[in-house]
Formats: sequence, structure tokens, C-alpha cells
Amino acid sequence: MNRNKFLYSRWIFHTIGTVTLSLLLTSCVMHNKYPSSWGDLIPVEENKCPDISGVYRNNNVPYYLSEVLGFEKKIGEIFIEIIQLKDGTFEIFGCGIEEQKLVNKKFYAKEKYRCTEEGVKTSSLTKSVLKAEGFSPIGYAFVSFYLTTNRGGDLVVKETGSGIALSIIPPFPIIGAATDCYRFSHEDLKEE
Repeated sequence: MNRNKFLYSRWIFHTIGTVTLSLLLTSCVMHNKYPSSWGDLIPVEENKCPDISGVYRNNNVPYYLSEVLGFEKKIGEIFIEIIQLKDGTFEIFGCGIEEQKLVNKKFYAKEKYRCTEEGVKTSSLTKSVLKAEGFSPIGYAFVSFYLTTNRGGDLVVKETGSGIALSIIPPFPIIGAATDCYRFSHEDLKEE
């Protein structure tokens, strides 16, 4: 009887050790630092949202600014204008380069964001990853965005995320976390 208990406890120990080791070996962390060539970030004051008002280019890789700001789909605007109002809300406009007219307008209420020491946390999203044509997703990523500006007037978005996926051969979980920064250039659009 004692021998069986010993073998059973050894089996549990090996199983837990194998699972823990496989999780450690299949997890990764990627942290890309803010590039110093982009200029200094404007410090965020405690308990206060940074002023992110301005006109910015909408396109960047891998996100459109409109997507980061919570639009339900990618929109075709080339520029996004953010106006921070005194009551703590944002007005967001999109405009094309040729017609220079309002294409889309979205009111971004105070409940949709919060102020943090990293900037304005604008949205979070869950997206499927490792999805092949005709197959169900085999993983999900959970992403949050923080917005602030640099001294050059550009909008800087810090993306933080984590995810879990299932490898196909052999089947085991893959866990990861990442941080990355994107810059949306400030534009001076002159009204004619």
C-alpha cells in the first residue's frame, strides 16, 4: 500500500513538473521599448488625463488609429481629429485628404476611457489569433491601448497584450505577453 502511494505521488509530481515546464518553455514575453528617436514623451500628471487633442494620420502598422479609438470597423479616413473637451469627453472626427470634409463623427464618452499614469486608456479588444482560412481560431489575444503625446506633437500609442493559443503539433498551450509602441504623426491641416 505504501509503495502504491509512493508511485502515485511520484506520478503526480512528474505530471505537475511536466505541465509547469511545458508552460514555461512555451511562453514568451516581448517588450519593445519606446524608441528614443521619436522624441521625449510629455509626462502624464497624476490624476489627470494628458491632452491628446490634435489631427493625426489614421494609418499605421498593425492598427488604424480609428480602430484604437474604438470604431467598430476600420474606416477609410486618412486623418483623425481628436478634440478633448472641458467636461472630460472627446469628439473624434475622420476626414479624407481630397475632399477635406467630415466623413465620420464619433462621440467618445468619458465612460469609454480612463486616465492612467501611462496615458489615456482608450479601448481594449479581444481578437482571434492564428486563424487559418476555413478553420476556427486556435488562440485569443487580449489587448489594451494607452495614448499620450511626445514633444513633437505626435500621438504615441502603447499597446499591452497577453494571449493564449494552442499549438497543433504536438498539442500544447502557448502563453505570451507583449508591449509595443506605435506613433501616429501629427498633421497641420489648413482650412481653406
